[in-house]
Amino acid sequence: MLEPETELSHTGSQSQARIYRDYMMQAENMVAQDITTMYVDWAHLTSADSELAEAIELEFYRFEPYLRVALRQFVQQENPEYVLESEDAQAGYREFFVSFYNFPLVDRIRALRTERVGRLLS
Repeated sequence: MLEPETELSHTGSQSQARIYRDYMMQAENMVAQDITTMYVDWAHLTSADSELAEAIELEFYRFEPYLRVALRQFVQQENPEYVLESEDAQAGYREFFVSFYNFPLVDRIRALRTERVGRLLS
């Protein structure tokens, strides 16, 4: 995930700081609208860390639980009470989900084969 904006401003990367702000705003909207899915632009991921993007593409099911925990922690930075299932601390955490868009590979349903099981496809 991208570093906080304060650290990014020292590196001079205005683009990454803007992207970070966009995802922070999306997290705030998630809380306001009571939703648990964050939509991530695949182009942002590949420009930030192409090796991670490739690993997620090839072994999505392996990385999905970690992506979901990372999203929960990201939302928890600003809204710690929102990640709890209810006001009762014993209830556990909400389930969060990551959805990618602008994914470059599109396969037809009939083209799916067993070697593609576990991969990220659209």
